[in-house]
Amino acid sequence: MSILFWVIAASFGLRVIGVLFGLPQLTHQDEPIVVNHALAYANFDLNPHFFKIPPLLSYLVFGVYGFCYLVLHVIMGVSRDEFAVSFFRDPVFFYATARVIFGVALGTASVLVLYRFAKKMWGNTAALSAALFFAVNFLHARDSHYVYADIPMIFAMLMACMALSEGPAGVRRASVWSGIAVAFKYIAAPILLPVYAVAFAVKGKDRFQSFITISFLSFVVYLALNPFSLIDGRFFLSEILHQAKSESPMPFFHHASYSLLEGSGVGLLGLAVVGAALIILRGQGKRWTLLFPATYYLLLWRFSQPYERYVMPMVPFLCLFAGVAVDSASNVVKGPKGRTVVIAALILAAGAEPFFKSVYLDRLLLEKDTRQEARQWVLENVPSGASIVVQHAFFSPKIEQTPDQVRGKAGRIAERDPHRAEKEKKIRYLLRAQEGSKTYSVHYLTEHMSSDAPFMTWSPMIEPDVGALRREGARYFIRYRQSGESAFFEKELLPKARLMAVFSPYNDPAKKFTQDEWANTGLPYRSRELFSRNRPGPYLEIYELDLK
Repeated sequence: MSILFWVIAASFGLRVIGVLFGLPQLTHQDEPIVVNHALAYANFDLNPHFFKIPPLLSYLVFGVYGFCYLVLHVIMGVSRDEFAVSFFRDPVFFYATARVIFGVALGTASVLVLYRFAKKMWGNTAALSAALFFAVNFLHARDSHYVYADIPMIFAMLMACMALSEGPAGVRRASVWSGIAVAFKYIAAPILLPVYAVAFAVKGKDRFQSFITISFLSFVVYLALNPFSLIDGRFFLSEILHQAKSESPMPFFHHASYSLLEGSGVGLLGLAVVGAALIILRGQGKRWTLLFPATYYLLLWRFSQPYERYVMPMVPFLCLFAGVAVDSASNVVKGPKGRTVVIAALILAAGAEPFFKSVYLDRLLLEKDTRQEARQWVLENVPSGASIVVQHAFFSPKIEQTPDQVRGKAGRIAERDPHRAEKEKKIRYLLRAQEGSKTYSVHYLTEHMSSDAPFMTWSPMIEPDVGALRREGARYFIRYRQSGESAFFEKELLPKARLMAVFSPYNDPAKKFTQDEWANTGLPYRSRELFSRNRPGPYLEIYELDLK
C-alpha cells in the first residue's frame, strides 16, 4: 500500500479514537450551540436568532438529523416527538453522528486535500510531508473530535486553495469555496486575498473587474448559505458588534509561543519558517500561499482572543511550508538513500512531538471523564430528591433536576424570546425523558444572579450565602477546584462540610488546578497539563453539608 494510504489511515485513527469522549455528559462548551440550533430548526424556523458564528454547520447537522429521523420514521414508525425525546434521554447518537461526519471525516478529508494541493504545486515529497504533518497535528487532531465550525471551515479553505493551484482557471471555484468557508466561520474571510492575488496576476486583465467578480460571487454564496444575516440584518449586526467587543489586541508573540507552539511543536514551526522563506526567495507564482497566514496572524495580533483555537486556520499552511522545507532539503542531498535519510530525519524532528501528544490525548479520551465518574457516584450514593448545590454548571456532572424545577424554568423565558415556543417544547421533552430517572433538587451557585443565564443549564441559581443554602435544604455540594475560585466555600461551608468523594484527572494526587489557563472550552492543550493527566475532566470534590 502507498505511503499516502498510511498517512490518511493515521489521520483517521488519531481523530476517530476517543470520539465518544465525555458522552452523554457534554464536555465541550461550544458543541451544544451547534447541536441545539440544529434541533431547533425542526420547528420550521430556519432563522438561528444567533449570529456569533454563522449557521451553516447547524443547517448541515439539521439535514443529517432530518435524514436519520426519516429513516427511523419509515422503518420503525418513530414520531417527531419521540425522536426529540430520545435526544434528551440520551444525546450520544446525536453528538457522535455529528462529530464523526463534521469532525473526523472532514478533518481526515482535509489532510487528503492538502496533499493534492501541495503535490500540484510542489511535487510528491512536499505533499506527503505536508500531509503527514497535518495528519499528526495536535490542534487539528484534537478539535476533529468536536462538532464545531473550525474543521469544516478549514476543509472549505483548502478546497479554495486546491482550485487556485490550477491558476486563473480555478479562480471562480475558489471564490465559491471562499464563500462557503466564511459561511462556516467569519474568520475565514482573508482566504479571499490569495484568490484576488491569483486573478490579478493575469496580464492584460482588468483587475477591478476581477475584484468585483470574485467579491460578488463569494458574497452570493455566503448569503445563500446564511440568508438571515440579510433578512434579519439589524439583529445580525448587533450580534457581530457584540462579539467584536470580546476581541482585543494580543501580545505579538502570544499565539506563536502558545497556540502554534503547543499545537504544532517547535520542530514544525522551525521548518515552516524555513519553507516560507524559500517561497519568498524562489517561489515565483506560488507566493500567494503566504498571503492568508501572514495577514491572518497580523489580524490575530490586533483583534482576537487568547484561545488556541484562533490559530486553527493557519495550521494547514504551516504544514505546507514545512513540507516545502523538507522537499528543498532533500534536493540538496545526492543519491536516493541520502535523500531518504534527510526526509525521515526532518519528518521525525518536526512530527514526533505533535504525534505523541495526539496519541496521548486519544488514550485519555478512552477513559471516563471525571464528570461522568462524579455523576455515577451521585446516582449510587445520594438519595433521590436530595438538595445539591453545584459550583459550576459546565465543570460539574450533569444531574437531572426534579420535575418541579424543570417546570419552573418556563418562568425564566422572556415573553418576546424568539425561541419561546421551542424552549417550552424543550421543557416538555425533558420531563418525558426523565420519567423513571432519579432526580435531585439542584441549585447553581453564582455571585452574580442574572436573568440572562442559560435557562436550561444555570437555573435555578442560588447566591453564596449560608442562609440561602439552608433555606433550600442543601445537603451536598459539588466543588470544582480552580485557581482564583471564590472563598465562600473555604470560609463559610468547609467547617460545616464532610468530604465524601474526590475525582481527580491527575497522576499526582496533590495536583488540583489546571495549568491550561486558556484551554477551558474543551480538552487540555499545554503539554505539561496533558501529560500530567490520566483522564479528561476537571478536579472535583463532593461534600456532605450540615447547615443546621
